Amino acid sequence: MIYYILRPIVSWALKLYFKKIYISGLENIPKDKAVVFASNHPSAFIEPCLLACFLPIQLHFLVRGDLFSVGWLSWLLKGTNQIPIFRQRDGLDNVRKNFQTQDKVRELFAENKAVLMFPEAHTHENLFLRPLAKGIARFSFMDHGADCYIVPIGVNFDRNIPFNSKVSIVIGEPLRVEDYKSQSEMVPARQMNSMLTDLTVSMKECLRHIDNEESEDTILKVYRLLDNERRIPIFPVQSTSREIFNEEKRIASILDESPPKLRQVQEYLSGKTIEKASKPTLLDLMGMVIFLPLFMVGFCLHILWDRLAKYIVETKAGSHEFRAPIYVALIIFQYIFLVILLLILIPFLGKIGMWLFLIFVSSGLFSVAYLKLWGNKLKYILRWRSDSDHKTNLHKIIFK
Repeated sequence: MIYYILRPIVSWALKLYFKKIYISGLENIPKDKAVVFASNHPSAFIEPCLLACFLPIQLHFLVRGDLFSVGWLSWLLKGTNQIPIFRQRDGLDNVRKNFQTQDKVRELFAENKAVLMFPEAHTHENLFLRPLAKGIARFSFMDHGADCYIVPIGVNFDRNIPFNSKVSIVIGEPLRVEDYKSQSEMVPARQMNSMLTDLTVSMKECLRHIDNEESEDTILKVYRLLDNERRIPIFPVQSTSREIFNEEKRIASILDESPPKLRQVQEYLSGKTIEKASKPTLLDLMGMVIFLPLFMVGFCLHILWDRLAKYIVETKAGSHEFRAPIYVALIIFQYIFLVILLLILIPFLGKIGMWLFLIFVSSGLFSVAYLKLWGNKLKYILRWRSDSDHKTNLHKIIFK
């Protein structure tokens, strides 16, 4: 029940947060089959939310079992289709509970349901894929009697997942578990290793994967400069285009495999300020000026809650992989709380309460739309950045 209540709310919030959500490969999801989605894990919980909201299938999630030790959180996790999986560090008594988890997954497979797993077993916001743990193979190879498929997914964020950034979700071709089980010349352990090897290759194809970690910072700077010069319409927010992902993947591959080109790009970027700012057109400038008063109303009404969320993130969040997810979650729950509060006050305040509600909600939505359209261009003006065609220069270096 909670899953179905939160899904449209979170979907709406993610569409407000991201400038563009690209999803390609939906045709690769098997229909009426047991499915294990194997995804990379760049943030604490934004990618599971994205996949739950924008994949055309209900998801169940295998998550850390220690999170279920908190009463209210356990209720929320169970209500959103999350299933505990315990590790050795959680103690022997808890590890024994994994038998119940296995039984639950068998039931889901028997009903041709979908389970999302993160086979890297760690959260990290890097371009490279970490070695896959064997847990996904063990669950897939269980004696469950279902025709099970493993579907690789790559979730590709901009660094630190800032507001008004893009995300590319790429769904690869499925691997049929039975094809590996039928390799009778192999013992089960080798069958699972064979599957993990193929899954690793498939997941890398869905990611802007690199092997040389030292090239990562340079590649991400290139992405940011190119983003500044792309004129991408913000509506519709959801798109099936794979053009930008393919370009970024090609750039990552070239710079990762060619040290001379990497050094050339590093020399070009040397001394340049890499910020999220793009040059406005005359039409942009007119829109920014005309709608600035309306934006300021929404800004003043919502800035306190935004700053409160950012303060909590800065003081409470640990690694940067948790910052964006916690910020988004706080904004969602703060907004739900304030909207409910205003709705409760309407009967007591009458027309004034109704107007307060309408102004609060509409001004907030308008402010988000204003920042999506002109936020990066406003940064350009405030910093008086000089224009240069980075895209042309970088393409000459990388692709020549």
